Amino acid sequence: MKVLIVAPYITHRSHPAFLRNQTGLGYMIHDIASSIGKIEEVDVFCFFCFTPSMEIDNFSVIGRSWRTFLRALRFRNFMDAFTYTYKFRPNFRKLPRTLYTFMATGQLEQIVKNYDIVHIQQCTSLLFSTIKACQRSHVPFLTTLHGLISFEKEVYAESAAKRLERFLIKDSAEKRWPMTYISTGIRRTAEDYIGKSDIKSFYVVTNGTPIDGMDAPNNDAENLRAKHNIPLNDFVFVCVGNLSPRKNQVQVARAYALLPSEVQKHTWIVFIGREVDYGALRTMIADKELASRLLILGSMPSQNVNAYYAIANATVLASISEGFGLSIIEGFAAGLPNLTFSNLSAVPDLYDAKAMISVHERTDEALAQGMMDMMNTSWDKSYIKHHAHKFSLENMAAQYINVYHQICK
Repeated sequence: MKVLIVAPYITHRSHPAFLRNQTGLGYMIHDIASSIGKIEEVDVFCFFCFTPSMEIDNFSVIGRSWRTFLRALRFRNFMDAFTYTYKFRPNFRKLPRTLYTFMATGQLEQIVKNYDIVHIQQCTSLLFSTIKACQRSHVPFLTTLHGLISFEKEVYAESAAKRLERFLIKDSAEKRWPMTYISTGIRRTAEDYIGKSDIKSFYVVTNGTPIDGMDAPNNDAENLRAKHNIPLNDFVFVCVGNLSPRKNQVQVARAYALLPSEVQKHTWIVFIGREVDYGALRTMIADKELASRLLILGSMPSQNVNAYYAIANATVLASISEGFGLSIIEGFAAGLPNLTFSNLSAVPDLYDAKAMISVHERTDEALAQGMMDMMNTSWDKSYIKHHAHKFSLENMAAQYINVYHQICK
């Protein structure tokens, strides 16, 4: 089977264009392409990356440049942009990007017939334009939503993007074109919006993570703890994700502040991720004089993140809204239990009492008690690693390929 994965970008060190957006989505799209590419022939078309054609980790990148963009311009793509703008009313400042997306679809239309199926990532105007291209060429397609943006008031997104998401969810259900969700929770949210359950065109394929190689040698772990003056017997929580209101790291810090002072002396929280919260977490930590044990380390390459998983005792994720929670399964792969809220969308897919503590109330006091429970529980690291295999990249690829075959049969 020949598969074309269409995405805004990927994150990978092979080219500077792939490093402009270092996000969980970018890494995950790379992992989807790479894991499926071990079994099927996979090409990747990135709307917002101009690069030469190249081979990367089991898949091929379709080369793009201003020349290929201009040579493929078609009037019908301009009309599609007009239709989209009229229907969804994007912000005026977004119009140049919207127009570019639809005009870039011209190159995509030239090659789409060469594939058995097109797999489209992310719900933006590129999803709308790519569906149009596939329908014109009568090529089967699958869309994947990596989260929902129109059902949580805490999630900042342009109004047009929210209208588009709801339109596409409804269109998928009514016209029965396939859509996958990365957790059972967000599928249920979509079904609740439609007012039906068990919609046949809706699938769940959870995200995956590399399972092997997550452990650092003991001396490396000791050296990393020594670097931050963390005693070997102290308890370390690691909280991975861009620092933002949605990821809600501030509540993690507030909960820590409620721990007994004697417990605080032997408990650390390491925050890893790009700071896009305008300094809110740093300010809160400084105000409560917690900087000695709440460490903000910024963004770092995935291999460095793995080193911090190796020195940690648990992961914590307190997001207000989260499509899946990749750091949870990354922690599982390192043998780390997770602390999170029970209403996180992916908890039905992830939960195992021997690998997680889920907090039922979204209060600082309840989260602090969850931290105490985490530290007072004996966890079986080998069991948690075994649980992680349910979320391997290989299992994720097999599920996507199974959906492909169902669509193409």
